Amino acid sequence: MLKRLSTYWFLPLFLAIAGVVLVNTSLTGDGYEYMLTMHALFEHASPNITLADVDSLKQSAGGMPNYGATLADLMPLIHEHLLAPEKTPAYTYTIMPNDRGEFYGIHFGLYSLLALPFYALLKALGAHPYYAFSLLNLTFCAVACLYIRRAMPDRSSLAMLLFLLSGTTFYLSWTGPEVMTASCVVIAGLAILRGQTGLAILLAGLAASQNPPLFLLIPFAVAYRILMARYPKLQWPDSVASAVDKRELILAATGVLLALAPYAFFQWVFGTPSVIARDFNDPGFITGARLFSLFFDLNQGMVIGSPGIALALLLGLFLLPRQMRSAWLAVFVLVLGVVILMALPALSTINWNSGCVVMARYSYWLGMPLLAVALLAARLSSPKSAVALLLGGAVLQTILLFSTGLLGGKTIYYEHLQPARWVLSHFPQHYNPEAEIFHARTQKVVILPLPKDSISVFSANGKPTKIMRHQSNRKAPAGLCPAGSELQGENVRPVSREWEYLHAPFQCVARP
Repeated sequence: MLKRLSTYWFLPLFLAIAGVVLVNTSLTGDGYEYMLTMHALFEHASPNITLADVDSLKQSAGGMPNYGATLADLMPLIHEHLLAPEKTPAYTYTIMPNDRGEFYGIHFGLYSLLALPFYALLKALGAHPYYAFSLLNLTFCAVACLYIRRAMPDRSSLAMLLFLLSGTTFYLSWTGPEVMTASCVVIAGLAILRGQTGLAILLAGLAASQNPPLFLLIPFAVAYRILMARYPKLQWPDSVASAVDKRELILAATGVLLALAPYAFFQWVFGTPSVIARDFNDPGFITGARLFSLFFDLNQGMVIGSPGIALALLLGLFLLPRQMRSAWLAVFVLVLGVVILMALPALSTINWNSGCVVMARYSYWLGMPLLAVALLAARLSSPKSAVALLLGGAVLQTILLFSTGLLGGKTIYYEHLQPARWVLSHFPQHYNPEAEIFHARTQKVVILPLPKDSISVFSANGKPTKIMRHQSNRKAPAGLCPAGSELQGENVRPVSREWEYLHAPFQCVARP
């Protein structure tokens, strides 16, 4: 009886969170682009966005909140862009024309296509159609929870809770494919460990259609299956690897096709395999500092947003029976290596601040394979140890929610998080984030690329403690130094792309 109660309390909790998500639904990120693409698919079965689509959507969803404004407020600007694209930067709306004068979103439209049934249902019921993405996100989240329950029947509620609280609630109301991606990745990660290679490749391909670095999960799934045949200890306990039959091959082939579909589409429409990679990514941004930022940045790192996963992994090392630690550590090292490899392409994005909710979107879905390893530790542990591992992670995530809000609503991506503010106030020389993060969160505006004459200042108790400037700029912030003088600071720390940090005490010296 107690076991049943411990299983079924999760359902009302999930429904309560779903209600909160739907009440707080608003256009975020590139949501307007996904909305327009979904509406175009509904109206004429094509992702080509027309002026008629813009006008029609304005009538049905114009009042939808969008970063303090509404979709109706955005429509005149989109109109201007579609009529005269050279007058309005395409980056603003992520909608671009091809040589034939047709307009498409720069993101592959599969996410919008999957939301289409919900969109049609909502329109038929006379409800606001913009809830389609939240309903799609909740569906993927529910499917991921069901698979976790299947993999961990004895401790499924705590395992599902850890997944739900480890960044998922932050992005459930986000009109973008983050929850879809993370749900696919956690299922793929568990399926890899359980020897269900075809399913793993299918879900990895679906996730990669929205976030291309995840394509690397496909060869990893194949390689891990080969390793399991040689080292059976690497397989999820009490699971049976799927036979390499026709069904497995069809699943795998479908996953590969899904992963390659965006490249084929954009090559056909724009003559390039990826508009995003061509126009909005730069390999020069792939640096060790950004990789460190992905995991440990105090504003948007993986550990800041998912400390429960980090704790579960750490406890797994100590709570596992001694005879199982070496195999589990081997799995952890392999998965961590793949996560790092998948992170490298994501580092090339120009806007590393990325409009995140508590943690970077990349940190969220890249943390899911590590969650699968944490769940493996719980599966291998004794019942008491497993409860301690999963409950410890869930409690730590719950503490995080008190300061950030269930949906991350107490934070915003152009405000420093509390840990970052504390360190910047007391030990500013020990926190040197990527230039884009510091600029956006101190100046409270996102400008790309960063102008070299920009100077960002963090102050504590009315006094500047940390200043970021380009190495070619020797000017001081307004009001800090008299005209004709330069600013010097202590403990100068260079950051990527010739930006540098200066720390108090500051001095004004005569300009040579």
